[in-house]
Order: sequence, then structure tokens, then C-alpha cells
Amino acid sequence: MARDKIAIFDFDGTLIQGDSFISFARHAYGRWRFGLKLLQSAPWLVAWKLGLIPSGKAKEHLFGCLYKGLDVTKWREMCRGFLPVIEADIRESVMDRLKFHRSQGHRLIILTASPPDWILPWAEKEGVERVIGTGMEVSDGKLTGRFTTPNCIGPEKVKRLQEVLPEVAGSETWAYGDSASDAYVLSFATHGTKV
Repeated sequence: MARDKIAIFDFDGTLIQGDSFISFARHAYGRWRFGLKLLQSAPWLVAWKLGLIPSGKAKEHLFGCLYKGLDVTKWREMCRGFLPVIEADIRESVMDRLKFHRSQGHRLIILTASPPDWILPWAEKEGVERVIGTGMEVSDGKLTGRFTTPNCIGPEKVKRLQEVLPEVAGSETWAYGDSASDAYVLSFATHGTKV
């Protein structure tokens, strides 16, 4: 049955060119304001590059600088407005693979380090069943700037995939990724392809 077959796609660098964390921030705030926020997080980013803190901590700090206190309604509006940016950055060769799996009736999953929210409008339009990514905390209708899950990279991707879709263990799976952090998912899948 086709529904027992699952195609798993990384997002940043795989389905799109570049990193959506950066392009979304530019979309949300413009190049200059984003640059100022980046400067505020510079010590954390340097500490990460020096191996003093994990990438997820640096990413969470930058996320907090950018979005802490933002109203969820405004946030979702910004995410919907990001759809044309995603469409402009699509890698057609990988999109062709997604279309193939969709035509076969396979379940489509995006597994990403990014927060799912800015990917969801595009994913829903393309028939993607679920976007699994780094979770964000919301309190009293506002983003707190904190993550609710570990950064969804490396072995964490496989862990999150198995938690969200326990049936993946008994399914035929295809996985597509572009980076070393995708190697775990590519090895886990029945058919793993580095793109």
C-alpha cells in the first residue's frame, strides 16, 4: 500500500537553497534590523563556532533576540507572508522528487532543524502531511523565544521522526538531505539520497 511508504525531506539546503532561518529573519525584519539582531547574538555565535556551546543554544539565543514577545497572530501572519520567498528558493531537482512521491501516493514529511511554522503554509499547499522541526514555546499568546525541543539536527532528527511517526519503523522510506547532519536520517531510511 502506498500509504505505508514515506518520503522524508530535509528543508534547508535540500528543498530550498540556503537556510530558511536566515531568510525568514530577513523577510520578517529586513536586512538592517536583522543585522543588528545578529550583532546582539554575536558572542553566542562565536562561542558556538569555537565549540564552547552547542549549536542549538546559539540558535535559541538568536531566535529569542528576534522573536521573544512577538504576538502569535503576528507571527503566523509573517509565516504566511514567507510563502513567496520559499517558492523563489525551491530547488527544482528535489521538488521533482517530492512531486514523484506525491504522485505515487506516498506520505510526505519534512524533517528540519527550523521551526515548522514558516514552512507550514508552503507544505500544506504541496500536500505535505507533516512538518517536524524544532519546537517553539508560546505563553499567553506570545513567543517566549525559547525552544520546547532540542535542536532537530543529527541523531535528534531520527529520534523525533520515530516519536512523531512510530509507524516509520515498519514502512518503506525514502530520505533526502544535503548535509552531514542529515546522514543519520539517510542511514535510517530504506533509501537515503544525499542531494
